[in-house]
Amino acid sequence: SFGPQRTSETRMGLLILGKPLTWEESQQHNAYVKEQGIEQFIAIYNQHKDVENSEFYWGDEVEYFVCKMDEESKTARLPLRAPQILEELEEMKGVAGIEDVIWHPEYANWMLEATPARPFDGRMESLVQAEINMNVRRRVARHFLSAGEELMTMTCFPRMGAPNFCADVAHIDAEEQSASKSIYIPDASINPHPRFPTLTANIRKRRGEKIDIRIPIFQDVRTHETLRAQREYIAEVDGAEAAEGFEDAIHMDCMAFGMGSGGPQGGSEKYGREGGGGGGC
Repeated sequence: SFGPQRTSETRMGLLILGKPLTWEESQQHNAYVKEQGIEQFIAIYNQHKDVENSEFYWGDEVEYFVCKMDEESKTARLPLRAPQILEELEEMKGVAGIEDVIWHPEYANWMLEATPARPFDGRMESLVQAEINMNVRRRVARHFLSAGEELMTMTCFPRMGAPNFCADVAHIDAEEQSASKSIYIPDASINPHPRFPTLTANIRKRRGEKIDIRIPIFQDVRTHETLRAQREYIAEVDGAEAAEGFEDAIHMDCMAFGMGSGGPQGGSEKYGREGGGGGGC
């Protein structure tokens, strides 16, 4: 198959649309989930513990950024078009030559994720097949990009969190930040699948506050100016007290700074499964 799978239940890759529980709603189920998780682990372990000489399977997963380059203004921004691109990829499902790739939604609306449709095995030829498959993914995805857009594979977009780093959001409205409460990353950039905004809000509620990441900044001739601008922005949005303590650190305040980053991942499985697929973990 090719692209995110949809059935009457509306599937998106491995995600099925539903109504996730809020942090408050989930509390009453915690004990049951923990107990069932342990029982399932024991059952799976007992099922496979005596298996020997099974086939070796492995796979990979690559996360891409869609970046909008404007040659005239010399800017690079992240368009929030991933859901639209995934829909277009879904329409191409089953087209000969590209059915060896499965596309998945990821946390941010500037991200695409792709895996091989089937796992690779332990033969040396699989290394070549993996490279070919990666080339197919990039070639297919680029076909659905708009003018000026590029497909990038990098750990972190350099301007993430800076003013106007999203091509489709000019200003962050605090009243629309119900999930993250971030002053840097718009909630509009979070994938609309219910899992992602709910996960964002639940992590914040479990902590009892916003995520607060502080990274020591490299000191150079521009450092003072940069940190002053950051403190002024925090004070303007969250108040003067919130701006204290940022004399020597870069501030990040939501999980998009991690979940919105990209990278290649590899996974392997010890036990062969009939019809099992590859992919990173």
